[in-house]
Amino acid sequence: GVRDAVRGADAAARLLDDPDVTGEWRAALRRTADREDAHPLLLGDALRRLRDAGVLDAAQVEARLGLALSDPSPLAVTAWLDGFLGDTGALLVHDAGLLALVDGWLSALDAEVFQSVLPLLRRVFARFEAPERRAIGEAVRGGTPASRLAPVAVDDARAARVVPVVLGLLGVGHDG
Repeated sequence: GVRDAVRGADAAARLLDDPDVTGEWRAALRRTADREDAHPLLLGDALRRLRDAGVLDAAQVEARLGLALSDPSPLAVTAWLDGFLGDTGALLVHDAGLLALVDGWLSALDAEVFQSVLPLLRRVFARFEAPERRAIGEAVRGGTPASRLAPVAVDDARAARVVPVVLGLLGVGHDG
């Protein structure tokens, strides 16, 4: 599909290692990432590629993620996350600020909405390697030092209901 075409074009641009081609490709990615009418999966994918290429810094990525997470459609947000995270959870493992934003969004969903996006989230997280899922689960459980996580207002009662489901989604146990 379109995602495979984007992946192929990105690989070709990197392989050519031509500054003009690279510049044009990054400009096309930026135009895609800036469009409000593009499919959320492509928006997330374009932003991830710009981030990986060093075109956008962490603050810019977090601002865009925060904006994407504010979309009133949880299905659109899930598609955006699918595009942004791709086939690896390494970004969430190594960027506590992004993980805190995603965790905060998940924690804020009411139970019915969470259940509606759960199958899509499972598909996204199923592509992550087991050690990545485990590390994300440990961070969500509190295994990551709090000083490294961005502050997020959390409703403890709501979070307590969501944590077991998220840990199950990640394929890791819940010790209580």
